[in-house]
Amino acid sequence: MAQQEIEPMHCRLRNELFELQRLNQTVSTFAAKHRFSPEMLHNLILVLEEVVSNIMLCGYDNTQNDTIS
Repeated sequence: MAQQEIEPMHCRLRNELFELQRLNQTVSTFAAKHRFSPEMLHNLILVLEEVVSNIMLCGYDNTQNDTIS
């Protein structure tokens, strides 16, 4: 049986920590659509929050108002 392809998810965020909530909502919607297990969703959000928050905190000057996609 062939595996079903999952379409990519896109999310563009401002480099502000409050945007992590929107990322979580987007990922949760995507996970529900594709029937991810609760454990997989939890792990995915945990990893994405860590990576994206590190980008926001370490990859930008505080005066920059850029987006991450």
